[in-house]
Amino acid sequence: MIPRYSRPEMTRIWEPENKYRIWLDIEVAALEAMAQLGIVPETAVKAVRERGNFNVERIDEIERETRHDVIAFLTNLAEYVGPEARFVHQGMTSSDVLDTTLAIQLTQAIDLLIAEVGGAKHEIGVHFGRDVVAVLAAAERSREAGQAVKL
Repeated sequence: MIPRYSRPEMTRIWEPENKYRIWLDIEVAALEAMAQLGIVPETAVKAVRERGNFNVERIDEIERETRHDVIAFLTNLAEYVGPEARFVHQGMTSSDVLDTTLAIQLTQAIDLLIAEVGGAKHEIGVHFGRDVVAVLAAAERSREAGQAVKL
């Protein structure tokens, strides 16, 4: 993102730190589900919850060697977790993590945009008139009802 055209809150959503935090959350959630099914030991879940971490610079370094972002992340995660990391990512593909992360980031971005539009209603009303505010209010009501608005 180009910083001068982006709000800091939006930029943070798309930064590597947030992306990798989501990856870690996804891997933990998958590991928890597998432990509940008896596929992996609960000790692996505990180890990843307690020691799971990452370092963006280290992931970049590993990726330069592996040429694979998810393998780089998992390798760095294993450096923190230790032997129990062998259970992480079992039965998953990189696309499982990447697609889920994108959906979460898009949700975060949409939530931020909706919050900003909601906060801007008063200012817009003052500068551009009641009609724009009425359209925004209708859009918000439709969003809340789970309906699409055609403008």
